[in-house]
Amino acid sequence: MEKSDSSVLGALTRRQNSETRMSERLDDLGTGDDPDVTVVVPASNARPGIARTLDFLIASVAPHASLEILVVVNDEIPGPVVSDVRLYRVNTDPRVELHQLPGRDKAAAIRYGFERARGRVWGYSDGDLGWQARVDETSDMLSLLLSGSCDLVAAQRDQSQWTPVRRWKTNVFRWIGRWVFRHHMVDSQAPLKFMTAEVGRAVLGSCAFQGWEFDVELLWWVRRFGYRIRPYPVHWSTTGTETTLETVVLGLVFMGPAMVVNLARVRVRAWFLQRRLTRRYRRIPA
Repeated sequence: MEKSDSSVLGALTRRQNSETRMSERLDDLGTGDDPDVTVVVPASNARPGIARTLDFLIASVAPHASLEILVVVNDEIPGPVVSDVRLYRVNTDPRVELHQLPGRDKAAAIRYGFERARGRVWGYSDGDLGWQARVDETSDMLSLLLSGSCDLVAAQRDQSQWTPVRRWKTNVFRWIGRWVFRHHMVDSQAPLKFMTAEVGRAVLGSCAFQGWEFDVELLWWVRRFGYRIRPYPVHWSTTGTETTLETVVLGLVFMGPAMVVNLARVRVRAWFLQRRLTRRYRRIPA
């Protein structure tokens, strides 16, 4: 039954997006002003060094495609990011846009950015990406998507150089997510993904974009809709992001139950929405 529902949802999504794709092609012929790639960067105002991430993204994307970068900042917290992004736009690259979204989390910031994306490829990354990833591998991820080899490409982080504490902290949530959602992504939580605009619009209408579990739900919906997901191995530095064992243990003790509850809540919501979409599709005349 699950395979049948997946086929129905995939057909429904492709039917709903057919007119959108035609409209996009006409728009491209008419103006040509929209960028090829939109990258959304959710950031806390308190996190310094955003310029390094912006430099990284421009070096990774600009050689292959035109781009826009939407930096969505929670400016409720005092910090330098808002002023740093404004200065970067004026002094370095006008393709960087600042959007202020006070009091909202990472998932809400990504949804906000996706709703304003103009590219035919959408992506998102953390604000500290410049410390963690490599330009050549990020460029290869984008090239893979632009070539049509997949519909969504997700970074799969190499953990061979990570400390045991970092591996444990990262993998506990991934194991819980794989168990609740029955997905097979090795690294669902990697904060670097690119997808076609068609995929992005499909998940905007289904994914809740709430909390830190939104990555798992997003990938689950993409798979349910029948799109092709491609994990891409990347090196990933953990410099500046390590935590102590005591912090990890306390985090799991106090946040572990919430992880399971939130993932279960999202899974139940996704199941009901999937059934509703399936029933709606079956009532539409062929």
